[in-house]
Amino acid sequence: MKIIRLPGVLLIALSLFASSNSLAQASLKVIPQNVIEAFKTKYPKGAVKNWKSETNEYTVKFTMDKQKYISSYDQEGNWIQTVRKINWTWDLPKPVQNAVKHSKYSDWTVDEIKELWDCSGHFFQLFIDNGNLQIDAFHENIFIENWVIEFNTNGDLTEKKRLDNATSKGYK
Repeated sequence: MKIIRLPGVLLIALSLFASSNSLAQASLKVIPQNVIEAFKTKYPKGAVKNWKSETNEYTVKFTMDKQKYISSYDQEGNWIQTVRKINWTWDLPKPVQNAVKHSKYSDWTVDEIKELWDCSGHFFQLFIDNGNLQIDAFHENIFIENWVIEFNTNGDLTEKKRLDNATSKGYK
């Protein structure tokens, strides 16, 4: 059995660190400067975790005020939207809580909540399903409905959309 000496291990670790650091810098170079500046202008206190680029759109994950956000920009640096995940319904504004409580979806399961800002306003999206129905195990998924319901900050229902079970995440 061959013993690896400490200097060899350090050399390998340093080379891995250097290559991962250069990859991170390389991925940052593909983000246009005008997009980076647009982000810095909109969120000056935002601490960038990472950037991703897709066809004609750039997405940045960042933290601000101890909250995690995802923001999108087009190739000209125009802001598209910002999204934040909310963990609990009690973290929603009171008007939205009351609207959900008094809606026909009040007894449905809330799977995910997103707070969304875009050029048309400030909204709260609830990904919900009626999986609480009493159905035997062999037929459970046949009858479950998945929906996204969206409220504005006043608690007005602004949109609702039924999702198929295969693509129930990632609306908007």
